[in-house]
This record gives sequence, structure tokens and C-alpha cells, in this order.
Amino acid sequence: MQETIQAFSRSDLKDLERRGFIGSPFGAPFGLIPLLETDRGENLFGKVEADTGVWRLFSCDGNEALYHEYDMSFSEWFYRYLIGEDMFGPGSGVFYSGPIVFENLPMSETEPLTSWEGPARGM
Repeated sequence: MQETIQAFSRSDLKDLERRGFIGSPFGAPFGLIPLLETDRGENLFGKVEADTGVWRLFSCDGNEALYHEYDMSFSEWFYRYLIGEDMFGPGSGVFYSGPIVFENLPMSETEPLTSWEGPARGM
């Protein structure tokens, strides 16, 4: 995840469309927080609104700087992603029938990365 933060922080996104943002969406106290990255390079970010404390979800294909905002909870967004809906923009939906692989990312340099598979989805 640190690599994702660094890559987006180094990007020059000044001339690219960023829905809902004034200035850079990264690096500020209320900037984008990486929540997940798919095996296809798509990214989901969360953002806390400074004035209300409300969370907003933004997704993007890793190859473009167009962010799609989803007005729903993370659990609803994740469920829709898992059943194959377009959650990273139009035409982005893909359904994987196998179990989900989870990764527990290390919180320090000395902690190992651990991963495990969830149950069969039966879909």
C-alpha cells in the first residue's frame, strides 16, 4: 500500500480531471486514503470530509486519473464489486467465481505479509 501512496503522491495530476477535488487530492490532512488495490491495478480510496466527518469513496483505474465517487458504505461498495458490478467506472465489472484472497498488510518493516483465502462464494 505504501507503494501506491508514493506512486500517486509523485504523480503530476494538475491537468487531469478529478471529480470532487480542488488542488491535489493527496498529502493533505483530509486527502485520499488507499483502501484497496485489485489484481488489475484498480484502486479504491476513502476520504473524510473535513467539515462533516463523512466518508466518501473514490475509485479509479490505475491507468487513468478519472475518479468515480460512490455514495454508499464500503460494505455495499465491496459487495457490488464482488458480484461483478462496474465499481471502477463504466465497463469495469469482472466476476471471479473463486474464493477471495485477503492480505494482512504489515504495519511495520518487521511484520510479515500474511494472506488467506475466504470461503467458496457459491455463486
